[in-house]
Amino acid sequence: MPLYEGIGLINEKHPVVLEIGQAFTKAGFAGESAPRCFIPSTVPCKDNPTQVRKLIDYQDESDLYQMLVDFLNTIYFKHLLVTPKDRKVAIVESLFCTSQWRHTLAKVLYLHYEILTVLWIPSHLAAVCSTGSDTALVVDVGYSEALVLPVVNGVTLLSHVQSQDLGSKTFDENLKILLLENCTNKSKEELEPLLTPEVIEDIRLRACFVTKIRRAQLLSDPSFAPNLDPQLKPFKYEIDGDNFVEFEGILREQAAEVWFKNKDPEGSSLPYMILDCLASCPIDTRKKLASSILIAGGTPMLPGFKARLVRELKKIESELGETKPDFKDEKFTEKFRNGTYEFRIFSCPIKENCVNWLGGALYGASEAVNLRGVTKEFFMKNEIVPDWCNPGCNSVTGIVGVSNAASSPFGSGVGLPKGL
Repeated sequence: MPLYEGIGLINEKHPVVLEIGQAFTKAGFAGESAPRCFIPSTVPCKDNPTQVRKLIDYQDESDLYQMLVDFLNTIYFKHLLVTPKDRKVAIVESLFCTSQWRHTLAKVLYLHYEILTVLWIPSHLAAVCSTGSDTALVVDVGYSEALVLPVVNGVTLLSHVQSQDLGSKTFDENLKILLLENCTNKSKEELEPLLTPEVIEDIRLRACFVTKIRRAQLLSDPSFAPNLDPQLKPFKYEIDGDNFVEFEGILREQAAEVWFKNKDPEGSSLPYMILDCLASCPIDTRKKLASSILIAGGTPMLPGFKARLVRELKKIESELGETKPDFKDEKFTEKFRNGTYEFRIFSCPIKENCVNWLGGALYGASEAVNLRGVTKEFFMKNEIVPDWCNPGCNSVTGIVGVSNAASSPFGSGVGLPKGL
């Protein structure tokens, strides 16, 4: 018998850690510093294998079930190369994922792949765990929305959560409009069929960045914008071997301004989302949260994002009390006008798009899997996964409708990490 097989028989195998996002999925093993694979959350179409479907585009529960079966089969047998039922699983999930998605994923894991224990970890708590702290203001910019969630001493302050549709989907929609308006060698009719979601995402990753706050003010001023020094040369993007498109260089810095529309009365911006959240939090937690901002998500990895966000927060705070507050600043005047808040952003040990997964890997390597994991036996008997949004799962006497002997799928709960 090879040596590594003997070791595997003695020691328990490391759990699999999965973070299934709306756009991308990260998978790996607990205790490791980075995921083994980073793949799109898509599956091939049954009728046309050359085409793919996103997991979020499911039609009903049965369709989602089959898509998840195929998707996890690819992860286990193509990327991780392990047998599913031999290892426990830690799932890093969004706090606001739908109950249908959660229940269907549980059925796939417990019934189809026969996983014995699954630990369900809220993504924001996993992100905080990766910093080694128990308090942070998590700014999670995902695919469809941006969330600001305060976590204090391992406890999520749910009543102070902020959410806006400022995710990468909104960014790409704004970028597409700018591309159509600033193309120099093709008309809109010729260009629009070429701008597929994959092409727009590639342009975002290759060309876009977040500009400085002073230049952003000039770009937004109609009197300065036409005469503003472009600074960036027009850039070319090759569609295929025969076609290329050329754009004005200025749109590379304009696209990210969708996050910083502080004066837009019809929407919000990331700086105001953060200030809204801080203003509603208990007064004794605001300073610590302001100095513990944690960025998560792939889109905020654009160059200049962190520096611009801090500058915007400091600028808004410095203007409070000096001039007459505008329609949004009135509610912040009393709470931020003293200028005593120091806005700082965590420097994480991993890239922002893997922060949540890394926290899940840390939880998966701890006793939380055994103490707080939901067992297959519990799910088979009660057909329920305990959830914070289900009042029946948060009773002090146990889960409503479940006998006391089986009311806790977690065990004794001794020595649990905070927040789980």
